[in-house]
Amino acid sequence: MNAIQVEVIINQTADYLSVLNDEVHSQEQTLVVIEDNIVAKRHSIFQKLTAIDAPVLIVNKKPWRNPIKVLAAVDPIHENASTGRVDTHIVSYTEQLAALLKAKWSVVHCCNITWPLAKYKTKILAAHRNGLTFFAKKQRITLDKCILLEGMPETALTAHIIEQNSNILVIGLIARNKLEQLWIGSTTTALLTDLPCDMLLIKK
Repeated sequence: MNAIQVEVIINQTADYLSVLNDEVHSQEQTLVVIEDNIVAKRHSIFQKLTAIDAPVLIVNKKPWRNPIKVLAAVDPIHENASTGRVDTHIVSYTEQLAALLKAKWSVVHCCNITWPLAKYKTKILAAHRNGLTFFAKKQRITLDKCILLEGMPETALTAHIIEQNSNILVIGLIARNKLEQLWIGSTTTALLTDLPCDMLLIKK
């Protein structure tokens, strides 16, 4: 194994976030890694994730098993998806991570159909499937890597992660709604409450 040069910086200032972001801005590419803990014992930085100017990898104590599996969660047909590039960046980071770790990777999109729309289920699922297919072709992702899940995203994703023994979930951090982009998205918030696996959070 090759040696890795590490610089240890101990930050004891109250404004640790500014110090962290200064360090982030001083590097060409930065990944912030934060160790998870039970909610009651988490560092206060968990309340400021959206203020970190870099992708954030939250790691828990579950060991990775071979083959390593990386899952990219996208929402390409969201009403605000066309104005942003978060899904493109999610896929890009997933591909880079998979190449680095020699991991398997796939892309997942969740479709939740509420009971008032149940009679339109077939059409809604078809629209979501077509949206995912269009996104995949645009990003040059083979369709065998694409998965459409039914149900609430936080529930469907957790079940899929457990079933497939996925190791890392790459997901958007902030809400997609333009009026709420200072807040963590609802799906990510729910998953952060009890991590189903390590999570790589992409801000933009």
